[in-house]
Amino acid sequence: MRYQINLSTTFQNLNMEEFKTITTIASPFIASYLTYIFTSKGKQKDIDLLKRNELNSVLSHLLVVWNYLTRIDTICKLKFDDEIKLPMPKEYLSFIFFKSGILDDNSFEELEDSIKNLKKHDPISFYELEGIGRRLDYLKTTFIIPFVKGKSNSEFNKTLADKYIKMTIDETEGFIKSISKSIDKDTKVKSTEKLKRNTEDEIDKIKTEMIQQYYDFFISISQENDITYDQFVNEINKPEVQELMKLQFEMIKGVDIEKIMEMVANDPNIQIEQVVTNSLSGNFIDKNLKFSIPMG
Repeated sequence: MRYQINLSTTFQNLNMEEFKTITTIASPFIASYLTYIFTSKGKQKDIDLLKRNELNSVLSHLLVVWNYLTRIDTICKLKFDDEIKLPMPKEYLSFIFFKSGILDDNSFEELEDSIKNLKKHDPISFYELEGIGRRLDYLKTTFIIPFVKGKSNSEFNKTLADKYIKMTIDETEGFIKSISKSIDKDTKVKSTEKLKRNTEDEIDKIKTEMIQQYYDFFISISQENDITYDQFVNEINKPEVQELMKLQFEMIKGVDIEKIMEMVANDPNIQIEQVVTNSLSGNFIDKNLKFSIPMG
């Protein structure tokens, strides 16, 4: 019995020594393997984070482009829908809108640049999106803006503008949904929520913005600075004022607004006739025209 116990103890001691030897030999390999695993996981997390950030950037630019296109859509509704009344001549609607700085024309180029950044971290998404910014910009410039800016409110202009606006908005919304889904569920839900539109609210908002822009411009170059916004809105609805506004828009439609504001800043008492004359370098201006609103 004592012999068996001693043999068992010796066997256990031998196994422990062998275990220690194996452990000593294997430890560097185990440590290297674990280091490799943890490093790989860390790098993958970094890559995933970079990919997510780039997708977020693309998504944000897509939403900006979508906002641009939906605002153009709203302008079309204001221009071509005879039931929507405006306190300004509709044929100059686009002039006010595009000169106001409400839209960011760089948004399409910025979208294209953000897509290029996907090359390193998400080549599949880059392949699917490459050229989208250029394509949307081309459609906007060639098939939408000319018919929105044109004075004519013909059915042809309306049909063509509506067709391409709907096409570009639908296409942009499809990419927004696809990219947001690639990021995570919460982003997809929030992005989809952003795409919900209220046409009446959009129309009211654009109308208010443009009237405010026109009022600010009027006050800045008019000597009648005591006219309140409410008075201004009430007066510009009158037929005689509408006709006067048409003449005024004809005077300034080809003038760089920034140059106008620079001249006004240098000389607050300058008359609109002189502003336009200076800007157009001698083009014919009716000296009897006054940039003012007849009150009463």
